[in-house]
Amino acid sequence: MPRRATAGPALPKIPKLRPHKGSGLRRARFNGRDFYFGPEGDLEGTRRYKRMVAEFLANDGSLPLRESDRKELSTKELIARYWVAMKRSLQPDSLDPIKRPLKVLRRLYGDTLVEQFGPTQLKALRGEMVRMGWSRNGINEATRRIRTMFGWGVGEELVEPTVHLRLRGVRALRKGEGGHERKRVMPVDPELVEKTLPFLPHDVRAMIQLQLLTGARHGEIRSLRWCEVDKSGDVWQYRPTHHKTKHHNRERTIRFGPRAQAILTAFKDRDPNEPLFSPAKSEEARRAAMRAARRTSVQPSQVLRAKVAAKKAAKRERKPGAMYTRKAYRKAVARACERAGVPHWQGSHRRRVRVSGGCGRRRLAWRALDALLIQHIVRVGATIIATTRELSWRWRPLLWGTATGVDCC
Repeated sequence: MPRRATAGPALPKIPKLRPHKGSGLRRARFNGRDFYFGPEGDLEGTRRYKRMVAEFLANDGSLPLRESDRKELSTKELIARYWVAMKRSLQPDSLDPIKRPLKVLRRLYGDTLVEQFGPTQLKALRGEMVRMGWSRNGINEATRRIRTMFGWGVGEELVEPTVHLRLRGVRALRKGEGGHERKRVMPVDPELVEKTLPFLPHDVRAMIQLQLLTGARHGEIRSLRWCEVDKSGDVWQYRPTHHKTKHHNRERTIRFGPRAQAILTAFKDRDPNEPLFSPAKSEEARRAAMRAARRTSVQPSQVLRAKVAAKKAAKRERKPGAMYTRKAYRKAVARACERAGVPHWQGSHRRRVRVSGGCGRRRLAWRALDALLIQHIVRVGATIIATTRELSWRWRPLLWGTATGVDCC
């Protein structure tokens, strides 16, 4: 499910209404075209200008297409407009699954008019994905995303509703109709994780340990900041600004127990308004540890080489970022797995270690219940309900209705 951006996007620059000396009328330029709105004091011209500004802002800085332009709209132009809208409304991690099918669509049908794209073209596009080796579930998901783009175009008055309606008639691939079956993601063996941890950078190792303790998503741990952590109680509470169900108006709370707090305390000197785990900071810590472990004195030639290397690093276009991306996180784990000589495992596997420990989700729920009870007793001092059956029924709406990660160890 795509993650929505909660911060409002920057509004496009509004064209100003200026006097035109040659005609004595007021003029504004929208998308490279001049529009005239009557002389100074013309109320009807002013109303027309305000209507055009409202339509300009509603369409992300462009005027609605005219009927003649809509019929000549190509698929690649629709993709470009859709991509700009998605970049303004979605988180960067949610753009990658959208980009993949759109690249195939642009390559095959970029010059095709939107009105000419129908079920036959969508099925041909699906067949190309089968030949590219995509899984059946991935193909169905890509087909759904393409239909979503055309549905977005209908709402923006770029696509005729009949085009989207025809595409909705293409049913999803069933098992055996094309594409290989994706392997089920299974929990990673905790022993493999323990063997990998010594070969990981300090920041990545801390993130994985937090995922194991809390069951949090890797995106929530990667974007963790001190300013989002409430440390007032015995159990710390972390409420991410961005999370998977934010656009559904759901609250996400991740609780840090004693073991998680001990891990986070090592990063207490980091900027509270910046991501806690940073590739740049991790690289600095790694180099500092190498210098501290050095047994021989630094030679002048080595100092000179270090200066040259520092100048080259300053000129590099890609430098260590302030926050781990999904790709960087995955690569760091993959390199550590190679060094440890264990099979590769990914972020979803790490999350499933915590959720699937023992009895699966029910065990996570009871562990969360224990931590909630501890917190409840500390803050309120309420009496524990006598029977376990009554306790489970009373707390079940909270456990199953609210997304909660807890380190109760």
